[in-house]
Parts: sequence; structure tokens; C-alpha cells
Amino acid sequence: MSESAPNKDVPKEHVHDGIVEYDNDPPMWLTVTFFLTLVWGFGYLLTMHLSVGTKLGPERLQADLAALAEWRASKDTGPLDEAAMRALSHAPNRIARGEALYATTECATCHGVDGTSDANRSGPNLRDRFWIHGSSMEELAKIISEGANNNAMPAQNRKLSNQDIANLAIYLVSLNRQGERSGKPADPVREREALITY
Repeated sequence: MSESAPNKDVPKEHVHDGIVEYDNDPPMWLTVTFFLTLVWGFGYLLTMHLSVGTKLGPERLQADLAALAEWRASKDTGPLDEAAMRALSHAPNRIARGEALYATTECATCHGVDGTSDANRSGPNLRDRFWIHGSSMEELAKIISEGANNNAMPAQNRKLSNQDIANLAIYLVSLNRQGERSGKPADPVREREALITY
């Protein structure tokens, strides 16, 4: 029988309910794990909570949803649904592409360069809270794609891809996020109030 190391399994002087407590050092694996946890926790604190570039919470969720929607959009050739367009609606590259398309298609001719239209233009103001065909991104994309009013609003689906039509809808929503702008007055007979809140 081997003798125990000095200072090992030496009972403390007090006994409680017949339980003897020993004053041993913790095992080495537990001590190493404890210090590794401290190092990992400090690194986590620096990278996840104190780093300026790291997104957390709702910001991280929106970025992840946008990345997922972008990936799905690259795999799918059909029209994007409302959820995908909303997830992409804050993407700077999509807004910039929509802005370029707005300026080079018939959009600016009828709705004005800034989307407010005026009395001399046939299109309604796109920077107010009144809409003829609906204000959801799917409804905007559908009108851009298919046109309306016996081609007074020309269909763009022969000229533009589904992605470009989605980019135009995204750009229109980004304009509305900047706030309402006065322009051509709303037609109460045709237009209904529908705020864009996303």
C-alpha cells in the first residue's frame, strides 16, 4: 500500500453531521479548465461586446436575414417575395442599383427625378403616404413589372430582370424612409393612405 502525498487527504478539524471535509487542492485538469475559461471569456468580451465592428442583437439578425435573402435571390430567378425584399431593403448596393434604374427608365419621366411628381407629370407622387395599387414591396414590384392603367404605367418586365424590378421597389421604399415630400397632390378618388413603416 502506497503512502499518500504530504498534505493530501488531511481532514479539517471540524466535522459536521459526521461528514469529514478534506483540505485538498483541486485536480490539475479543473484548474487548467478554469483558467482557459477565463482567457476565453476575456477574448469573447473583447470581440463580441467591445469591438466596434461587431453587430449584435437586432442588427446582427437583420444582417443575417439580408445575407440569407441575397443568397436565395441569387439562386432563384422568379420574383422575390415580401419577406426577401424587406430583408434586402436596407442593402446599400440594392438601393444604389434601384436609384440608377429609376434615373434611366421611364420612372423619372412620369414621377419626377426625386419621385415627388408635379402637375405637369402623369405619375403620382411616390414620396407621400398615398398609393393607388398598394404600398407593400410585393405590390410595388408587381406594378413595376406588369404596369397599370392601360399602359399609362408601362410594364417593365420585358426590359428588366426580376432582380432589377425588386431593386426599383427597394429604392422607392428607401425614398419613403427619408420622409414625406410635398409634390403632386394625392387623388382621393384613386389613392388610399398606406404608410410604409419598414
